Amino acid sequence: AANYGSQKTYRAQTQDIWSALLDTSRDEVVRKQAQDILIHLKILDLLDQAGSVYKRKFGSFPAQTEDLTTSHILTTLPTDPFGSRFIFDKDGNAAAVRP
Repeated sequence: AANYGSQKTYRAQTQDIWSALLDTSRDEVVRKQAQDILIHLKILDLLDQAGSVYKRKFGSFPAQTEDLTTSHILTTLPTDPFGSRFIFDKDGNAAAVRP
């Protein structure tokens, strides 16, 4: 489910599902998983937004996430709870690469 929601077109629905699990589950393992996935998805949203700002400013999407900090669009890159590193695809969408 975490990988499914990483696609930008399904991200909002996935956030809704994991939010419901976080709100209703009494299982601490499920709650921790839901919390981490929601953080992961929020990072993807943040990077997508920052990538759009970068494109408006420089005319193209960033080649790598570090471009967002060197251009002062973000002060730091967020740390993923799963240890993923983030990249931008050819269309400027943020994606996670798991270790």
